[in-house]
Amino acid sequence: MPELPEVETIRRLLQRMILGKRIESIDIFRVKNIDTNLAEFRKIPLGKVVTAIHRKGKLLGFELDHDFILTSHLRMEGKYFFDEGKSLQDKHDILRFDFTDGSTLTYNDVRKFGRLGLYPYQGQERGTPFEELGPEPFAMDEEALYEGLQRHSGVIKEALMDQRLIAGIGNIYCDEILFDTGIHPLTPCRMLSVDHCARILESARKILNEAIHDGGSTVRSYHPGHDIDGMFQNHLHAYGKVGTPCIYCKTKLKKITVSGRGTTYCPAHQKNPLRPFVVGVTGPIHAGKSTVSRYFENKGYVLFDADKVAKEAYFSNPIRKKITLAFGEESYLDGKPNIPYIRNLVAQDPSYRLTLNSIIHPFVINKAKALLRKAKAGERILLDVPLLFSSRLDALCDVTLLVTAPEEKRKERLLEEGKDADALLAVNASYPFEEAKEKASLVLDNDGTKEDLIKQLQALPF
Repeated sequence: MPELPEVETIRRLLQRMILGKRIESIDIFRVKNIDTNLAEFRKIPLGKVVTAIHRKGKLLGFELDHDFILTSHLRMEGKYFFDEGKSLQDKHDILRFDFTDGSTLTYNDVRKFGRLGLYPYQGQERGTPFEELGPEPFAMDEEALYEGLQRHSGVIKEALMDQRLIAGIGNIYCDEILFDTGIHPLTPCRMLSVDHCARILESARKILNEAIHDGGSTVRSYHPGHDIDGMFQNHLHAYGKVGTPCIYCKTKLKKITVSGRGTTYCPAHQKNPLRPFVVGVTGPIHAGKSTVSRYFENKGYVLFDADKVAKEAYFSNPIRKKITLAFGEESYLDGKPNIPYIRNLVAQDPSYRLTLNSIIHPFVINKAKALLRKAKAGERILLDVPLLFSSRLDALCDVTLLVTAPEEKRKERLLEEGKDADALLAVNASYPFEEAKEKASLVLDNDGTKEDLIKQLQALPF
């Protein structure tokens, strides 16, 4: 949908093309797009000169001889095409203006959502659709925005797209503004301060001005005119960038739906103030997860150690019965789980791994969910889960970290600790590395010293 920069681009193009031209005739091909009296719309503009072209927010206004204004809202895909001569009618044309010098201006709308109307005009917005719009970001101060947000019962993404509150911002630039200011799109309006509002307006002015300078954003099927493209889509940092690294912290951007609109944001620097902030860490055996977990624990994160919880699961009577049934009586010795025996079976036959996971994972998942249910908004939690993605516990996380290291390095670390490196690496051989690499928000390469890994962690924004 054309937003303020795109509509301003169109206004400037049209001003160069039709300002001062006199309307000779109007052909209306689809009357359903006309909001005002049809007979007056057909008759009044005839013989009048286009004396100015106005814009407020996403709304265009063609001033006719200083006493009428023809308003045009492009909605999803409305476009204006100018021709020096008579243009051929297209099936998506809504109306055409013929000027006395032989040139034409056609309003074309594939989706047919655009609206047009004709109103008396004496330089005042009163009585026109302009009156229904709030001020643009350029004409609003932080106190006015703050007061408007305090009256708004929804979230900031909804509010910034409410044209009655602030005019001109749609889905594209709303994502960009919130990304730039580090505000989560689901932040309740009433949680935002005057300082937040100042940052929002400063960002909005900067981004909208840059977009106007570049002729707006040409996305999907929107273009401002024949063979004309905007260029700001090449500078978008959030909108349409789901899965790409954040320019600030390299975390992969996520997408949610807010009031029916796709919304892209960075889960690391746009934290949701309504819920705990959850980081998931995963990786193959001895890649460095323990170092990462200790680092976050020292920063005040509550640690959920899935390995520890899984060990507790073996002593649960229901799980003990299932494991004994699946792996035999040898899976427990003197009432304790026979981990080497179970580990050997899992290493030999992948089907045993699937069986074991189906028994243990539900227990671990329920424990993790119970921890998060008790957590307070803003509390920081780390889920250390070796099989984070296959257990689907990543769905509970805002950010997921994959810690990797070459197999030789991991073997070296295991041997230094006096462990059976070959046996442990064999059990871990089926670690779903490619899946984890694709899904993880960030990948930490731990192929150096512990200090090198700590430096990577210190560079994170959380």
